[in-house]
This record gives sequence, structure tokens and C-alpha cells, in this order.
Amino acid sequence: MVSTTMTSDEYVSHCWNLCDQFIKEDSKSFGKYIQLQVEKFKEWVNDPRYEFRTEEVDRVYRFFSYLNIYVESRRSYVQFPIISWQSFLLALIFGFYRVEDGRRKHTESLLFIARKNSKTSFSTAIVLYCFLKDNVLEPQSMLLAINQKQAGNALRYAKGIIYHSPALLKRLIPLRYKIVSKDIKSQGFIEIFSPIDPNRLESYSPSCCILDECHGFDSDKIEDVYNALKSGTGARENPLLLLASTAGTQDNLWFQEQVQYYKDVLSGNIDDDTICGLLFQPNPGMDLTSEETWKMANPSWKYIKPLLSDLRNNFIKAKNSASARAWFHFATRRINIFLEEPNDWLKPEKLDECFKPLNIEDFKDQECFLGVDLSITSDLSALAQVFHKDGVYYVFVYFFMANNPSKLNRKGSFDLKKYVDSGLIHLSDTGVVDYKALIEKVEEIDRDFRVVKLLYDRYNAPFVISEIQEKTNTYCEDFAQTPAKFNAPLKYMQDLVEDKKIVFDFNPVLRWNFSNVVVRPMDSNENIKIDKKKKKEAVDGVVAVAQSLGGWMSYLNPLYQ
Repeated sequence: MVSTTMTSDEYVSHCWNLCDQFIKEDSKSFGKYIQLQVEKFKEWVNDPRYEFRTEEVDRVYRFFSYLNIYVESRRSYVQFPIISWQSFLLALIFGFYRVEDGRRKHTESLLFIARKNSKTSFSTAIVLYCFLKDNVLEPQSMLLAINQKQAGNALRYAKGIIYHSPALLKRLIPLRYKIVSKDIKSQGFIEIFSPIDPNRLESYSPSCCILDECHGFDSDKIEDVYNALKSGTGARENPLLLLASTAGTQDNLWFQEQVQYYKDVLSGNIDDDTICGLLFQPNPGMDLTSEETWKMANPSWKYIKPLLSDLRNNFIKAKNSASARAWFHFATRRINIFLEEPNDWLKPEKLDECFKPLNIEDFKDQECFLGVDLSITSDLSALAQVFHKDGVYYVFVYFFMANNPSKLNRKGSFDLKKYVDSGLIHLSDTGVVDYKALIEKVEEIDRDFRVVKLLYDRYNAPFVISEIQEKTNTYCEDFAQTPAKFNAPLKYMQDLVEDKKIVFDFNPVLRWNFSNVVVRPMDSNENIKIDKKKKKEAVDGVVAVAQSLGGWMSYLNPLYQ
């Protein structure tokens, strides 16, 4: 990695040395498909069908020497600290031309790499190069992001490079939503897109396009987006479409198929000489807990000092976390392998340790928060009662259900009838939930305990809440089921389970509710909530508990509110 500012000639020489180092040394420590790509590089240099133009690679390297990017470890902008794999990929993409027609050999490339390996800075630099120095008339450089937050970050990153790189600031004007040339004769632009409508892309003719984090795009739209981009680049002489991504859930079949296609090309099973790529991924069967395995997906570990220690810390956290998704995120984002998304939110073994028989009489006259999740009238509703004592939360949940025989036997043969018979579920006499019984339960709690607050979602709630307020002294407050509201309580509940700081009164119905929970990031700020569109079954009890915890968090720490 660059440690001091070099002249452009020194930088170019440094890049060639790194490229050579990757070919002769570094590539040997990576997986099968990296080594196959290096071998093909060597073959193509001597293939009479192609010409390797060192002057074109020189131009790319020289351009990078003029870029200043922000490096967190130094807390300053420095000359682009190029890494060996980056030097190699630039030579691979921009160096080979066809003898037959003089056009660039590679029109598409895949960078498949774990997170925190300088992918964003590298991709942004390529977009800037293609706009300014790739000999394109009226260039259209595009970066497609999966959400508004990522798009905004990418644009800010590009602007940061421009503002701190004098050679670029002389030539480019960063606008609010895109970047244009100071040359008034040029109609070209750099633009960031998100979210993406395939129809919107039909009117563009991109000369360079980065499709960032392909795994995260809407699986119903990504193929149409890709096809629109390929069609748009067809009119360009030397276009580049770069797919840059980590792995993700196995649900995104399109991206998995793309990765497999590249593997088949590199293996010689498919003949396609228009593509190239670097696939940093462990070989099948390797120990995913080994640091040597992690290094195969993280080629920048030698150059980015905090990377390996960060991997260690994330591994320890994932291994010990109560969240079943913690390992999924570590394996997909940091080791770069595809996994099936876990069925459970919390690890069953961790959660089971928190279910114990409690006696409600032990909590008489103590403060508590209530949470109520009122379902549609034909299914379950739940009322949670949560106490806090000596740093531990104690949870009781009461269920109410409409008299609908078809709803008693649930998915997975979970039979609710026996819990109706045992009294864990109050079954109404009619086909709708007996809200009167729920209100009476709140009245009973209000008599025997000190209810600080009842949290509810206003959906289905007006009648019930007005009755509660009329018949008790309970203060009721709306707790909307939005990501912004549910993010902190859900993550707090996860931590409480991990630390065994929460005890649920043994209740098979609530335990079943937990097994049905699917938690997902629901907005650009990575706020999570229970995804009711993806839920497998009833989750009302967990929602009510989360509302109650939200009340306690606000009560114990006013800054949270």
C-alpha cells in the first residue's frame, strides 16, 4: 500500500510491481477461481487473437495516481493506496484488445469479494476514470445502488475524491445528484441510481456502469435491470459493466447464477471471452472458522491493518450471539459464501434457556409495562406484562383467540387446542377475538400491579384502548409498528437473551411465536422490525413484548426517547 505520495511515474511503476506480485505470489494463497483467472491472463498475453496494450494500463494507473481518497486509519485524504489485486484487475480489464477489430476484449467483469476490502473506493475510481480518460465521446458513467442510503454514500464518496484531488476538481463539477464535466461541449455525466426501474434505464447508453452489491437487488427486477444495461452498452465501442458484490442469501437466484456462469467460464465449461473477474471465495469444504479461510475472501488483509482484527471480533460476536442471523451475516458478508437465510431470529438453544416457570404473585404491587398487539378479529391477540427487577426483565404473556376451529391446528402441526384447554389461550365464544376478556385482564392487572404505561399499535385499537382508559387508570400510548420504533427494542431483546437478562414465564404459545419471527432490515438506516410479510405464523406475543421493552427503555433511560 502507498505510504507516501509518489510522482505519477513512480506510481505507475509501483502498480506494475504490485500486478506482477499478484500474478507470481499473492494469487497462490487464494481460491481456485482466482488462480484460474491468473492462468488465463498469462495465456491471453501470448494469444495471437489479442493484443496486451501496456500503454492503456499505464493510463489507468497514472489516473489513479492523481486520486486522493479518505483513509480512516490515517484520518486524512491520501494518494489512492492501491493494492495488488486492484492493480491486477485494472490490467485485466483495460489491457486486452482484440486484434481483429481493435476493440477492448472485456466488456463485463465481476468483482466478488467480502465487505471492507476497499471495493467502494475502487469502484468509484473506475467510474471516474471511465468518465474522464477512457476516450469516450459523451460518456455516461453510472453507479447503481440497492437503496437511497447506499446511493447517497456512493455519491458523497465520489464528490470527496473530486474535492480533494486537484486534477479532478479542474475538470469536474459535483452537482446535487450527479457529476458533470466543466467542458461545456460535453453532455456526459456520472449519475447514481436508486431505487432502479428497468424501464427508466432504457433511455440511457452507459459507457461504464457499476452494479454494486448485486445480491441485495430486488430479485424480481435485477434480471431486467441487467438486460437493460447490457442493451444500453451495445452502442458503445468499449463499454464496461462491472458487477461488484459480496455474497448473500440463496434466495437471489439471479446473482447466484451469474457467479456460477463466471465460474463455468473460468473452468472452461463455457466459452465467453468477453468477461473476466476476480472471485475471492474459500474453496468448498474449507473450515469457515479458520483465519486462513477468511483471508481467501479478504485479499486486502495484508494492506488494511484493522481488517483481520475486525474479522476476529466479528467472528466471536457471531459465534456467541443469541441471533441466528449473526452467523448468516458473518458468513455471507465477511467470508463471501452464499447461505440459506436462517428460519429463526434467535438461536433456539439460547432462547430456551430464558424460558422458566414464574409465579406472578411474586411481582404483586411492582411496576410493569404492558404491550398489546391486536390482530385481525379472526386470529390471535396478545397482551404482554413486563417487569424489571435487579437488572433482569420478567415477562408474562396472555393470549386471546377467536373461536375459529380451522385456526387451531397451525403450520408444522402446532396444535393450539391443548393450550386453549390448559388456559394459556382465552378462546372467545364467537368468531371474533373477545376484546372484553382482554380489557378485563388489563383491569385485573391494574388492580394488582402498578402499571406505568400500556403501549399499543393504533391499528385495530381505538375501541379497545378507549375502553381501557375509561375503566382503569392506565396511561396508554401509541407505539407504531415501524422500523424506527421497533429497531431498538428488538435488538435490546436480542442482547438480553444473549446475556440471560430476560426471563419468559414458561409458555409454549409464546415460544411458538418466537419460532415464527422473521426479522429484516426494513429501511436505508438498517432499522429492523418483524417482517409480517415474511412471517411463517403468528408473532403477536413477541410484538407485544417488544412494545413493553420499548416502554421500559424509555422509562429507565429518558435519552432513549
